[in-house]
Amino acid sequence: MGGGLINLKYCQHWDETFCKFLKGLASHKPLVLCADLNMAHEEIALCNPKGSEKNAGFTPQEQQGFRKPLQAVPLNDSFRHLYPNMAYAYTSWTYMTNTQS
Repeated sequence: MGGGLINLKYCQHWDETFCKFLKGLASHKPLVLCADLNMAHEEIALCNPKGSEKNAGFTPQEQQGFRKPLQAVPLNDSFRHLYPNMAYAYTSWTYMTNTQS
């Protein structure tokens, strides 16, 4: 699969820990998260979603791990909130396959 997904178990552990951390913060005050998490959780964020399903950053396991804190806290993908159907406005790029060129 992709680059071997050698960090998948670590990423899944990080997702769980990060979700708990965000929920803890959100229980005390309003929360805004500004971050580049190197992950695409929707097909519309990628130029070639079908060809990327086995690549790190877009596997079903990673998508599920990314969606969990979005739903649990809850948080919104601000770009997709403002432009839910805007095609060709890719929000996820990988340096590994030279997708930006």
